[in-house]
Amino acid sequence: MKGKMGLAAAGLVAMGGWAMAEQAVRAESSEWTVARVWNEMTLESIRNDLARPPVHARNLYHVSAAMYDAWTVYDDVAQGVFYTNKYSARDDVEAARGEAISYAAYRVLRHRFQDSVGSATTIPMLDDQFALLGYDASITTTEGDSPAAIGNRIAQTIIDFGLNDGSNEANNYAGIDPVTGRPYEPMNEPLVLEELGAPTLVHPNNWQSTWLEVQIDQAGNILDGNVPEFVGPHWGFVTPFALLEEHLTPGKPGVYLDPGEPYLLGTETHQEWIDTFTGVVVTASNLDPDLGLTIDVSPGVFGNNSLGANDGTGHGLNPVTGETYESNVINYGDLGRIIAEFWADGPKSSTPPGHWNEIANELVSDRPEFEHRLGGEGPILDRLEWDVKMYLAINAAAHDAAVACWGVKGYYDFVRPVSAIRYMADRGQSSDPNLPSYHPEGLPLIPGIIELITEETVAPGGKHAHLAEMIVDDFGFPVLGPNFEPIYDAEQFIGELAVMAWPGSPNDNPVASAPVSYQNVWTDPQYHQYDALYSGVQWILARRWSTYQLETFVVPPFAGYTSGHTTFSRAIAVVMHELTGSQYFPAGIAEYHFPQGEFLEFEYGPSEDITLQWASYYDMSDQSAISRIYGGIHPYIDDIPARFQGQQIGEIVAARAFEVFGLDPKTPTTCTGDITGSGTVEVTDLLMLLDAWGPCDDCDEDLNGDGIVNVFDMLMLLENWGTCP
Repeated sequence: MKGKMGLAAAGLVAMGGWAMAEQAVRAESSEWTVARVWNEMTLESIRNDLARPPVHARNLYHVSAAMYDAWTVYDDVAQGVFYTNKYSARDDVEAARGEAISYAAYRVLRHRFQDSVGSATTIPMLDDQFALLGYDASITTTEGDSPAAIGNRIAQTIIDFGLNDGSNEANNYAGIDPVTGRPYEPMNEPLVLEELGAPTLVHPNNWQSTWLEVQIDQAGNILDGNVPEFVGPHWGFVTPFALLEEHLTPGKPGVYLDPGEPYLLGTETHQEWIDTFTGVVVTASNLDPDLGLTIDVSPGVFGNNSLGANDGTGHGLNPVTGETYESNVINYGDLGRIIAEFWADGPKSSTPPGHWNEIANELVSDRPEFEHRLGGEGPILDRLEWDVKMYLAINAAAHDAAVACWGVKGYYDFVRPVSAIRYMADRGQSSDPNLPSYHPEGLPLIPGIIELITEETVAPGGKHAHLAEMIVDDFGFPVLGPNFEPIYDAEQFIGELAVMAWPGSPNDNPVASAPVSYQNVWTDPQYHQYDALYSGVQWILARRWSTYQLETFVVPPFAGYTSGHTTFSRAIAVVMHELTGSQYFPAGIAEYHFPQGEFLEFEYGPSEDITLQWASYYDMSDQSAISRIYGGIHPYIDDIPARFQGQQIGEIVAARAFEVFGLDPKTPTTCTGDITGSGTVEVTDLLMLLDAWGPCDDCDEDLNGDGIVNVFDMLMLLENWGTCP
């Protein structure tokens, strides 16, 4: 992540040697546990590799399991995941654990990233770190009970397992259908972004790749070819941590916890399909700080959604301290741009699973007010025990989320917004049969956001006059005027649709998208810092609509439904709730600071200093989810079902994690009035009770069981207001 969390790390291992400050390490303290060291090494290895979320969720899980299993061999209670043997340390058990953990993690990491695109950087980094810790890489034996041999043995066990877990690691994770044995083949030819519309989207309910002049993935790697392949269409067949056969959907191979099919054009959900993708256009039309819109993002009034909704009105008072949250009013255009990039993670991404590792490290474990008690109860754990258990749990959640989410992606193969929106724009408008360009598969007309281009609007001074483009003939050659000059004309677009949208990054095309006063950006040295510009939103041809991304990336190379960001985030939020015993961040707040002009990669921003705040892991998870809508990556139909799926995954993984820890599975402590089962009686519960007011048959809101929700139930709820005892 970019920016600065302003929270010191704490642990046991001194860092140095290979200038980690320029690599993964950004903490203010130099003392970490050995588990934290190898977690950071994993994150940096991911940043140096291709941005493949399911692959790296698996890497994080397997490295975490290697460290956890190495810790458990010297513990009488905890069970290993892949390796379950027990040993007695000859002398210092902590030293033995550190050594076994390091050999196990180092071997798995070196194996997984030996052929990565960043191996020239990653492998020396891993070697240097291993040597810095005082270990000898030439000790490769797996025989005996020395910590090094145990660590090597654990690593080899996981490496061997990974070659047969359904990921197709041996073939660089190529998407081969294990049922048919055939590689994945897209239903549609690629979308050529530079061309108008989506003429190659023959099957509008199915995914379409993009053809790009230059491909640069989210980790900043320049890729071969012009069309990226679907990442992980077979991932639903990868062996999970906690998901069981009973969670698979009969008749739908590789689909766990089936969220059901998405909206489909040409079916009974035809209009919902149009609406969900139109919602992306509407949301993304606000990516402009000059609109002057503001929003209060204080946890007191923002967040606290019920599951599967964006209905939160905040937490009121801080649920941990009882204090009032201060108002935090920011520019709404900045909010959309910030969260779109912050949660995308931009270049050098550790992918969403890695992002949540950074959050767990820096916004939870490193906080001085946080007590490392498993489930919020019992003794305070030493930091090494906390780290290995936390990493196993959150990364097992990430892995199972990837298995479930990508199983859905591979099965339903759903279209992305950039293709769907251009497809509708090709057809026209669907609002009024009496207006030009009517088509039932077109975009709806929304004044100020989606409009018809008319003779009046393209006339000089009209709102669409600037859409004039060079006229070309049927062969693509310019039509020339009497003096052989190219003819530019906006009238050719009369009857088409224009949308209010972000026109692209100034860094992609600074002259075309910069204000008129900066048109000499390339020739006048005083304007060489063109990246200090932002595009705002303006009228563009609907058939040119694109995402809030650089033109070298546009969309992730896999189907949309369901959202990976949402599934990862919700599953890990649930696990963090269970691990810490509270849904809330330490002290009831987490913050991230974005200095003016120092965060955004795509353009200048934010326009002013901004601080984002969250009270709970779920608030953060929901913001990660909606960020993909602001960025034009997902519609709401990709998001909401994924929240329910992520919730289920988190609960299943947390229960299994506590079992291997040797403890009873954790469930939230509930009480009368806690209708949502969150462990807290709060505004969401009250709103649900009020919504159910009146007669009801065996409903949760009928707290006294008399068959009617009334004032007596409300009084019972209010008596238990706050965290359940």
